[in-house]
Amino acid sequence: MIFNLDNNGFIINEGNIKKISYELLSILEEIVIFSRIELGNNFLSAYIRGSVSVGRFINNISDIDFVVVSKLTPNRGNLNNFLNYSLELDKRYPLVKGFDLFLVDKETLFESQELNKLRVYLSTQSVLMAGEDIINGLERYKPDKKLANALLSEIDNEFLFLKNIFSSVEQNFSYNNQTRPLNFWCVWMSRVVLRFSLYASLEKHHFYTNDLKDCYKIVSEIYPELEPDLNLALLWSQFPSNDQIVLNDYIGRVSKKIKEIFIINNK
Repeated sequence: MIFNLDNNGFIINEGNIKKISYELLSILEEIVIFSRIELGNNFLSAYIRGSVSVGRFINNISDIDFVVVSKLTPNRGNLNNFLNYSLELDKRYPLVKGFDLFLVDKETLFESQELNKLRVYLSTQSVLMAGEDIINGLERYKPDKKLANALLSEIDNEFLFLKNIFSSVEQNFSYNNQTRPLNFWCVWMSRVVLRFSLYASLEKHHFYTNDLKDCYKIVSEIYPELEPDLNLALLWSQFPSNDQIVLNDYIGRVSKKIKEIFIINNK
């Protein structure tokens, strides 16, 4: 799905609750109930973002990315309970690739540089599930250099994280407090490579999408020399590799190419 633009060139948020299936809605409503009970008067808003919000959820492939916003900073107990609840949902709903329940207070959401990417995602592809709608207070984006910088503000750290995983002798890297195998991180890397390659080249094509196939097609046409690497990432997104040597070599090589594209297009 390539995002549509309004008459002023801004990306249109096409998320709509009517596009969400009844089966998924029941899961989302359950998460809302949990969030309200857990936070009480500190609850402010709850959003579903990503593929679910636009009706493009695919069984066994898509995640559920749920963002809960509190009025004040949540305590450690709140954070732990949200984490444990996400793990419980993983077990109860195997058709969902994974549950990412993100809890953040409003001030941090709006101000933290580390949440640049999340703000973009909420602004461009989300649906309010409960509470106060605060999305209108977020910046709007055009598919240009400014958006590329917002999405890739942590590019060095994210690639370094993946390099550390694939070069480490001890495989004890965790997500949602659970140690994950190499094939999990291979899928993660595949999504990063395909999406980052598109973000890095926004000034060349001005198309915005998070769909992996669209990323592959758009970037491969502009940078045909990247096509073999992007094609491999697309393959690994569904059929991941467990070969640590191959993965380590791949991320080292491809991350340099994407960073070079980003630097050239954002001078």
